[in-house]
Amino acid sequence: MKILYIPFSLEDALFDLQKKANVWCERSKRKGEEPFIIYHGSGKVDTQLSLKQALQKGQCHIYILSHGMNTSKYTVCNQSIDDDTYQELSIEDVAAHFTEDLVIPNFSDKNIIKLFFCDEYRLENKSRSMAEQFRKHLDVSLQQLEIEYYSEVSLSVPGAARSVLGGAKGALKTFHMTNDLFDLSLTCLAGKAKTFRHGLNEQPFTSVSSSSASARFFEHPRKPEKINYPEYSHPILQEFAEKLVRIIQSDKILSKNQNKLIDELLFLLPRDIKSYQVSGLKFTGKSIILELNISEELFNLYLNKFAVSPEQSESLETSQKIKMI
Repeated sequence: MKILYIPFSLEDALFDLQKKANVWCERSKRKGEEPFIIYHGSGKVDTQLSLKQALQKGQCHIYILSHGMNTSKYTVCNQSIDDDTYQELSIEDVAAHFTEDLVIPNFSDKNIIKLFFCDEYRLENKSRSMAEQFRKHLDVSLQQLEIEYYSEVSLSVPGAARSVLGGAKGALKTFHMTNDLFDLSLTCLAGKAKTFRHGLNEQPFTSVSSSSASARFFEHPRKPEKINYPEYSHPILQEFAEKLVRIIQSDKILSKNQNKLIDELLFLLPRDIKSYQVSGLKFTGKSIILELNISEELFNLYLNKFAVSPEQSESLETSQKIKMI
């Protein structure tokens, strides 16, 4: 039996998590499944005999859904927008709410918990540490309960559009790059979320960034394939494209989709310098989201310094969105 547990009250989940949970539930029903959605304080377990029996027999996969936070703290929140309805919970609070709402008498330690925190801030081993802290604050009888977590990637939340970066089952890798001219965010589809799922009862997971095998991989990297870059109207755009390509090539997690990601990136990037004379750009493809905040004043100063007139630059056709197939 599948359970989607939200450690916030229904009232606190109304503006974000409720909608995502409902979409997740409807998709599961179309597959012939009958999942339960449980909010903190709802008392739903007491009214559902089949649910109680499944929890006691150890027949449940329980997804704990919250938004992760761009911080090293072990906290989650109820929505991505920080307004008057924004709420935070520590991982200790999540464990306390879980115990209150789901740990009934004779709760089996054969149930499996999946910490589905949509979190783009992946410090090394943060997700495992959160799983360990969650289990630590459960009853002593549940210290062998399997807690699963997702390592080194962020997650598409339930309710995400199917056509965008893997839909509700995508594992994402986000990169940030800042200089005087640009503030860039590049999000790439790394694969299916389950590929990056691990459990506390497994051998401790070693990140690809710290493993000895990974170290050897980066000491003796394979020679990158030659990239056929489009024609750009200014050398700075060529340099910009090359830096983004190197980011993708150097990340081992993206190796499986590397060629596809690079092709899509080069298709999305505008080739005409005039396209960058705005405060911001966003391009969405099937496997990539690219967001650029641009300092218009500094960008124009740069062009003037190198005696480049946008009116003289070659105008090339720019594609702003990949056609979904």
